[in-house]
Amino acid sequence: IHLVELANPKVITKYVRDWELAKEAKDVTTLTVTAMEKWSLLLFSLGQRTVKVLQPGAQSFASWFLSVRLITKVYIGIGLITIFMIWLLQREIKRRKYVQRAYDKIRRLSNRFTDFYNGIIDEIRYESRILAEMVPHLVFAAVTVALLVF
Repeated sequence: IHLVELANPKVITKYVRDWELAKEAKDVTTLTVTAMEKWSLLLFSLGQRTVKVLQPGAQSFASWFLSVRLITKVYIGIGLITIFMIWLLQREIKRRKYVQRAYDKIRRLSNRFTDFYNGIIDEIRYESRILAEMVPHLVFAAVTVALLVF
């Protein structure tokens, strides 16, 4: 800082404000580091307690697994591999959006069929309103008879 700058009150105010912000930032940094240390100690102690709780179960599972027959171990391995492959397949289906594309395709086909059916009903309605009202019932009866016969 030059002496000429110190004569200007705005410059002095700016440096004082910067100094106060730096002090606050240092305090915040110190608090953050302290909090991180405390959290890490807490998580470490929880991890140690978790290991102590799970250790007997893991030991008993290991002793059980070593005592079972080979074919059982093979079945367990096949089951785990199957679960893992299903999980990978599910992830791939979601990623490539197969279900969404299939749903969209079915919806488009359904809309095309509905438009086609409504067009036929409109043409029949143009000739006879009563016959147009009977068509859905006739179609249902025809499908039912076809299912019963075949």
